[in-house]
Amino acid sequence: MKPTLPRILFTMFTVLVAAGLTARAQQHLYCNPPVAYNPRTAMLDTADRTAILHAIDAFFATKNQSPSANAWWLAADFARYRFPYRDLYEAELSPRLQDSLHFRPTLLELIPAGTDTCLAKVAFMGQEAGGFSSLKFIYNILVTRQQQGFRLSRITDYHTRSWKRYTAGTIRFIVSPGRTYNPQEAQRLDSMNRHYAALLQLPVVQATYYSCTGSVEMFGVKGYDYVPNMYVAESGGQADADAHILYSALNTEWYPHELVHLYIDKLAGDQGGYLAKEGACTFLAGSLNLPLSRHAQALLAYSNAHPEQDLYDLLFNEKQVTGTTSSVYGLGGIIAAAVYDRYGLRGLQEWLQTGDSPAAVLQFLDQRFKTGDAAGVSAWLKKQLQQVASKARQKG
Repeated sequence: MKPTLPRILFTMFTVLVAAGLTARAQQHLYCNPPVAYNPRTAMLDTADRTAILHAIDAFFATKNQSPSANAWWLAADFARYRFPYRDLYEAELSPRLQDSLHFRPTLLELIPAGTDTCLAKVAFMGQEAGGFSSLKFIYNILVTRQQQGFRLSRITDYHTRSWKRYTAGTIRFIVSPGRTYNPQEAQRLDSMNRHYAALLQLPVVQATYYSCTGSVEMFGVKGYDYVPNMYVAESGGQADADAHILYSALNTEWYPHELVHLYIDKLAGDQGGYLAKEGACTFLAGSLNLPLSRHAQALLAYSNAHPEQDLYDLLFNEKQVTGTTSSVYGLGGIIAAAVYDRYGLRGLQEWLQTGDSPAAVLQFLDQRFKTGDAAGVSAWLKKQLQQVASKARQKG
């Protein structure tokens, strides 16, 4: 399924509403003419439109001061999500260009969405060398009248207002109209939730699971009209451990990989790295509903077919070796399995808190497994892949 991104007319005659940039990439919004001239916005009277624009601009002028507090964002969202505008925080940054102000927020439209409510569509766009424009993402924000004036909030509840709600033990499922709820899968995931809590010695999480038909719908639930790969990725998901939320694009109520993230991310804390966290989740729950052994077999076949490829390098430069196997997920899973088998839960938590720097990973593996330098790590990884793949073959 390849939906087409709705055609948006960008009028490049923009008005800079206000200035005041800081070193934290703090900035005001650009407003496109559709905000003033689109017939749909005529439903908003002039006073409301001015107040809404002021609230939006004030938020963008201050949002990078903190990801967890802002006077212009709805207070209830902080209690529910902790970091409700995580996707917008420091979104101006381009790590590739090392430019904290590369992507400028542009307000595309205000769309009435009920009494005292509208949707604000914001695009983050940058200018590349040669004069070409680049689009980072387009994001929807709900703007609602409160006693103290207009405030911004996440769009998720509004977007899923017509979705069905179900509960299976510890998990609340919010299911797309395009899906048929599967109670057997839901009960199975609830049982797995209790299992992971016991295994990792953490309290059972009361989770919310957004069950979507695919990636386009899942990103829409989060607020996106466009983000890279949204219209290309066939499956996947995301977990928000702070809010105990799972977003599934797998068209199923069974997604143990994202579920275990709610626990692994807690164990990892702020120091947790991408390699260790995704690897631990793949070790415990597989990835894309395939067990670690299947990913090990795919990685081993790839390594045998490409002997020049350094496995150590694939820890830090992610490669999709098949349609379902990522080098970081698979090799990270191999490391997590080896750490847990030898050092148990305490060792796994130490690995989770190691971070992503090559120096830290090299040091950790050498201290625990005497792997030596990068070449030694590659040889050790190849041996681990062979062992896991061999056990899988023996099991049939």
